[in-house]
Amino acid sequence: MNAILVKDLRQSLHSRWFEIIFLWLIGSLCLLTLFALRFDVLNGFNALFWLDVGLTLHLLLPLHCALSASEDQTPDNCELIRVTGLTAEMMVRQRLVALFCSALMVSLLVLPFVVLRYFLGSIELVDELQYLLLLTLGCPVLGGALLWIMTLTSLARFALCCVFTFLLIFYEGFTLAAAFATGDQAVLPLMFWLIGTFLGWVISIAFASESYLHSRRT
Repeated sequence: MNAILVKDLRQSLHSRWFEIIFLWLIGSLCLLTLFALRFDVLNGFNALFWLDVGLTLHLLLPLHCALSASEDQTPDNCELIRVTGLTAEMMVRQRLVALFCSALMVSLLVLPFVVLRYFLGSIELVDELQYLLLLTLGCPVLGGALLWIMTLTSLARFALCCVFTFLLIFYEGFTLAAAFATGDQAVLPLMFWLIGTFLGWVISIAFASESYLHSRRT
């Protein structure tokens, strides 16, 4: 395994931000489950449950990945990067791989709660597991987009944040439809989700690598 990838993995998993996210998620999911059992409205807490998980996987973790990219601009890390001979694209890819590993750990944390809710109420386990899978796979794509945004100037960053927020709403809608739609209605949202995720992955890596390379040169 590449030494830079190991560094990114260790830093992401041992960072204070990840610890806070980890503790917040497990604490909030426990409270939501307990409240749902206490008032016997397990299905009524579905929206809050998945909003909590979705914000973690599609906002907090990608934002952490984007903000941590500034560490590569420090003198010590710049020297290490020059020695390894890594390109900007390789750096971006390794950061996104580290992000995916973090998202996978968070998903494994959420998995017992999903199974518990299945045994305690009338919840479609397959649909919820599929939704959790789509959230996990979409995490590095959003991380790549935010990584690109964070390497730009302030004005361009503001403009792209507005566009990103607008597109994110549609992306989350297709993710929900792809996971919970049934029958023939599930095919079209899933196709749009796969196409959007693939294009988002390619475009975000390409533009993030270019901006990353420019920021390193300057």
